[in-house]
Amino acid sequence: MKTALLVIDMQMLMQENIDKGRDYTSHEIKTHIPALLSAFRAAGKPVFHIRHQQSEKMAHVYPNKESFYPMPCAEAIKGETVLYKTTSSAFASTDLADRLRKEGISRLIITGGVAAFCINSTVRAGKDLGFDVVIVKDALLSFDLPASNLSAQQILDTTTAILAAGFGPVVDTETVLRSYIS
Repeated sequence: MKTALLVIDMQMLMQENIDKGRDYTSHEIKTHIPALLSAFRAAGKPVFHIRHQQSEKMAHVYPNKESFYPMPCAEAIKGETVLYKTTSSAFASTDLADRLRKEGISRLIITGGVAAFCINSTVRAGKDLGFDVVIVKDALLSFDLPASNLSAQQILDTTTAILAAGFGPVVDTETVLRSYIS
């Protein structure tokens, strides 16, 4: 089964939220995503970077704003695909599914942010489109929802529990490095 790594929305907007003191998970994301990228690159496996983009100049992820650029831990290298989405799901506003099918990729290792939003939408859409999805919990970014009194960990745990129940296995980085890259 041909496997690809998807790194979703790891943009400086996420770092700005962290710098503002927002409650977040996973604190190891800045080492886990680079470890996954390194392993996939070393094995010659495909990596897809999905980034959010909005057309309104006042938007946080408008091209050329600092918050639009990738976090240093998730930069693409030459030859890796970078797609820009305008929707929550990486599939709805890009040609990601076509690209994956063209390359014969049937399994997706999902990382990035934000767990309850774009990760959730992408995992569900990917499964609906017939891809096997694997969610890497300790390589997902989640933020709190202060208005709802929900911590980042509560949101991450709930989101990944729902995804594990019906969409794909939830694993840790070490499991991916040991079992999904060969």
